[in-house]
Amino acid sequence: VTFSESGAYILALTASDGQLSRTGVIEATVEIEAGTRSVLTFRQGQAGYSGTADTFLAEAAPAADNSRAPELSADGDDPGGSGQDSQALLRFDAIFGAARSQIPPGARIISAFLDLTATNLGDGARLHRMAEPWEDDESWNAFGGNGVQAGQEALAAIDAIAPGTTAAVRMDVTKSVAAWAMDH
Repeated sequence: VTFSESGAYILALTASDGQLSRTGVIEATVEIEAGTRSVLTFRQGQAGYSGTADTFLAEAAPAADNSRAPELSADGDDPGGSGQDSQALLRFDAIFGAARSQIPPGARIISAFLDLTATNLGDGARLHRMAEPWEDDESWNAFGGNGVQAGQEALAAIDAIAPGTTAAVRMDVTKSVAAWAMDH
């Protein structure tokens, strides 16, 4: 049975062997969702969105709260020549929900991109999904004294890679957002 519109339907099925006849009746409520595609943008301060949380963790300053820093740092040699790491944490809260400006629960994610502007050529960056919650005032020491470790505080698998550049970078985060959507 197929339905072209939402509504309550009464279905009857009759079976007969030529002598005896039997009818079964059921009522079905059908809700059909029209296929729609939406493009949503989540950018701090744009269109009322205020759910971005970000910070960076610095091995060179292991107790520092970098939540108010104007830039994030993701580097394998910070400060230069030290061989110490800095790691950026970025989160977009409240992007899933029933509001018009949110991704609806159960939505299929077709594509998602994270646009960043790099200020230092560097060697690029690897994006890992966090495996545990964090706050933007966390420091390097908050993660066992050794920053975020892939396979521990973050998932081991790399979701996206950004090249080293001093320009705008677009990272394909479809896989990350689709996995995140399954949790909502």
